[in-house]
Amino acid sequence: MKYIAIVAGTGSYNDIGVIRSLGEKCIPVFYITNEEHIFPIHKSKYIVQTLYCDMSERGFLDAIKSVCVQQDAFGVVFPTSDITALYLDRNYETLKDYCSYSHAYGQLEKEMDKL
Repeated sequence: MKYIAIVAGTGSYNDIGVIRSLGEKCIPVFYITNEEHIFPIHKSKYIVQTLYCDMSERGFLDAIKSVCVQQDAFGVVFPTSDITALYLDRNYETLKDYCSYSHAYGQLEKEMDKL
């Protein structure tokens, strides 16, 4: 089975830090984000493909599934923002056949106590 790294973020410095860390270990990175940012993360030499999506929960989940199916690979997702981590946590059952990631069994929203 082929594995790919997916960085899911909203344009923060966290995104580029994870992308660089993976890229420096020769791990190809697919970047999912909601828009082009002032900081041009999408131009990183370590990114194989950038996918822009509607940052609604459904749009985000569809983008993850799409890249995994398109690449015929199982994704390892690195969320770099609260909202992407929350979307992933809420949807473990939906995504478990496409990718793997750290989650709190649907309890992240309660633990974050931010929303």
